[in-house]
Amino acid sequence: MGAKASKNNPSMPNEIETPMVEKKPYDGYVVPFNEKHLYHCKIEVKKFNAETGERMSKPRIQKFGIKTFQLVYPKLIEQGYTVDILYSPKK
Repeated sequence: MGAKASKNNPSMPNEIETPMVEKKPYDGYVVPFNEKHLYHCKIEVKKFNAETGERMSKPRIQKFGIKTFQLVYPKLIEQGYTVDILYSPKK
């Protein structure tokens, strides 16, 4: 899947190689031309119904500028988000 970091070791984005566009799960993801300067991430705090096991949360696509992403990425991991990088402007 996407580039991930653990709570104990939230790697900074500039240390992560993110050729996510080539990987299978995101082959269909199309980045608009005017958004190629942004990180495109699928973020989610996964939640399930304890009784049925049914998934209650839904992932969403969030876009970040490079500097913002470098600041926010470790914080998202600390808060329990799963962050899959769909597109990185630094190829």
